[in-house]
Amino acid sequence: MRAYLIDPYTESVTECEYNNEFTGKGGAYELLGCKMIEAVYMDQYPDIIFIDEEGRFKPQHGFMTTLWPHGPLAGKAMVAGGADSKGEGTPSTLTLRQVADSITWVKDIPEIY
Repeated sequence: MRAYLIDPYTESVTECEYNNEFTGKGGAYELLGCKMIEAVYMDQYPDIIFIDEEGRFKPQHGFMTTLWPHGPLAGKAMVAGGADSKGEGTPSTLTLRQVADSITWVKDIPEIY
């Protein structure tokens, strides 16, 4: 399903194919390149931002986003749709342009959280 990968190291936002699972080809672990994931829920959209949970403990590149205006996020992230009425994942309701336009890149952010 349609999702968007946010990569602060290359300062890019790209569409990706997410398998709606954490494991396997196209899974969140593979797409984010990590072993632990945290879900960040948006205030104004049903979509979810999945982030590398350990990214917040390492000084690194990150980003600010108006989709989640509560502070910087560190490391790679992925925007995917929320769950439907049956609990199944859905494609992102946002466009690539909406996600990309919401981003401000931040370099050398200190440990956060």
